[in-house]
Amino acid sequence: MNEYIKGAYREFTLDSIFSEDVQVPDNKIIWKSRNLLPDGRPDPENEELIQIAQNGINVVSSRDVRRNVRTSLRIGLDLAASGLRVLYVNSYAGIGLLRESLQSELDKSEQRPETKNFHILDCKMGMWSECAGMVRQMLYSSKWDTPKQEYHYDSKIDVLILNSFEFSGMYYYDKRSIGMCINDWVSNVPLTTIVFTQETHPLMSAGIPLRGPIGLLTLTALTVSRLEEPKTIAPKAKGTLPVHELQTKTDNKIIYTNQLPEETTCPWDEEDDEPKSYDGPYDEEGRQIRYAWEGTLSPENPNPPEWPINQPAARPPERTMWRP
Repeated sequence: MNEYIKGAYREFTLDSIFSEDVQVPDNKIIWKSRNLLPDGRPDPENEELIQIAQNGINVVSSRDVRRNVRTSLRIGLDLAASGLRVLYVNSYAGIGLLRESLQSELDKSEQRPETKNFHILDCKMGMWSECAGMVRQMLYSSKWDTPKQEYHYDSKIDVLILNSFEFSGMYYYDKRSIGMCINDWVSNVPLTTIVFTQETHPLMSAGIPLRGPIGLLTLTALTVSRLEEPKTIAPKAKGTLPVHELQTKTDNKIIYTNQLPEETTCPWDEEDDEPKSYDGPYDEEGRQIRYAWEGTLSPENPNPPEWPINQPAARPPERTMWRP
């Protein structure tokens, strides 16, 4: 275990701040996405670049949460294969999706990581408040040094990966707690944190604060990577719904839909091509006469007559300032 000592505060002078004893964090890029063409060459038109910086917070933004699961597993396995100790916190994927994604990435990986370097903590959806204490215990241990009046931290994990920021905590307080905990852990021990989120704000960038709990991470993040929206494959069979390009293939069938059959028509949807002409009576000036029929319907006469038998006399026009 690496021993990392840091108190709650440090005091410097103009000479001590430039001393060689003061360690500057090394935030070099330790992982970068590889977008390759089918023949193995790098794709120059693919701008979806993920960069992971060491000893800091890294945010990856993508609306497709299933894609986030696969990408986070690929990053974790690559870092674990390089010798780093990785803690993968799963808060979205079920056992089936987790196994399928993990096996797919293991089959594509060039080097299989050692078992001791990759740990998975399956945290139930929205249960961050109950899992935060266990995550901290797995990251490092602390011990109070009375003579020096400071804590000694022993790091156990080098990389922390959270595959879904939104599904870790359902409420605002839980999401704010995630941002506060991660910032606290990064300040205590040299920890590389990778957080995947479905928030895709156009102004999301490293060092830029945003409204909401995610702003606690982007404000102090070293890198923020935004992935493009996934495409939707048009259905081939008639009557099927669009399928996401990364959706797991299953035998699920549509057993109910509120869509009306093609031959079904609604009365209010029918529109007459030509308006019906008026064939009623007119007054002396050629205006249409409106009337209210008063009578009683009977089985012999179920419908009112088109025009009353005794038509009342036309009402004389009113005299206004516009009509002499």
